[in-house]
Order: sequence, then structure tokens, then C-alpha cells
Amino acid sequence: MGKKRGKLKKISSNFSKKNRRGLSTVVTTLIIILLVIVSMSVIWVAVQNFVEQGIKKTESCFGIFDEVRINNQYTCYNSTSEEFQFSIDIGEIDVNKIIVLISGIQDSKRIEIYNGAIYSDVKNYGSIYYNSLINLPEKNAGLTYLVNISNKPNSVEVAPVIDETICEISDSLYEMGNC
Repeated sequence: MGKKRGKLKKISSNFSKKNRRGLSTVVTTLIIILLVIVSMSVIWVAVQNFVEQGIKKTESCFGIFDEVRINNQYTCYNSTSEEFQFSIDIGEIDVNKIIVLISGIQDSKRIEIYNGAIYSDVKNYGSIYYNSLINLPEKNAGLTYLVNISNKPNSVEVAPVIDETICEISDSLYEMGNC
């Protein structure tokens, strides 16, 4: 009986070693699979956030064509007072700001119009003083502004800012009349 036990121990120890090696390969494979799954999840979350931010920015400026316009009728240059008058109309959208780019031969100005803005060289039409509050036009309305500029501008362009996203230029004017 002693010989049988010795043989059984030898067979069982050989069997366990083989199982351990097989078990080790299975565990390693499972760990690698789990690492791949976890890393793919992390990458997916990062890519998804990036794509969602891009879509949000795109959606905020979508469908605003012709909603922020320069009113040609009230846009002109007064060489006597050296003031450029321009009028902006807003359609059926909510705007946080409007960026106005005024370009001339000698002067160029970038003005951000938002509620409560104060500029030393911009005022609302009808206001006596510069350095006073200027506001955005309300929805479906327009306002006229005066800018102190020494030469007649060549162009004026407007771009709305919606949800902190600067949209493309929505309107431009390249021929200014005299006031």
C-alpha cells in the first residue's frame, strides 16, 4: 500500500502543477482582457466628452443666419464730427454679445456690445456722452451706436456670441454713405 500512496502523491503533485500553470495562463488572459476593457472605457469617456462639447458649440450657432444684421439705412460716417454710426438689428434669437469689427485705412476697431458695456469711444445713438452704458438690442429689435473714429471705415462686420461661443460673421457692409 505504501507504493500506491507514493504513486498517488506523485500523480496528484504532477496534476496540481499542470493545473497551476493552466490556471496562471487563464488568470493572465482575464487580467489582460479586463485592462483592455477598462482602458477602452476611459478612452470612450474622454472622446464622448470631447464630441459632446463640439456638438454643443456647433448647436449654439446653428440656424442664426440673417438673425443679427447691420441696418444699412442707419449706417453712415459723419466726417464733421468724426463719428461712425451703425445700427444692428437682432431677430428671433437670444444673444449674449455682438462683436463688431470696423476696418478702415488707418483705424480698425473691435467692439464687444453687451448689456452694461462702457467704452470711451462708443455710445448709444441719442446719448450725449461717451463713457456711458451701452446695451444690446432686444430680441426682434434694433439699436444704433456711434463710434468716434477719425476716418471713414471701409467695412463693418458683426458676429453674435451665443452661450459663450463666437459664431461666424452674420452680416457685413462694405460701402458706407455719408451722414
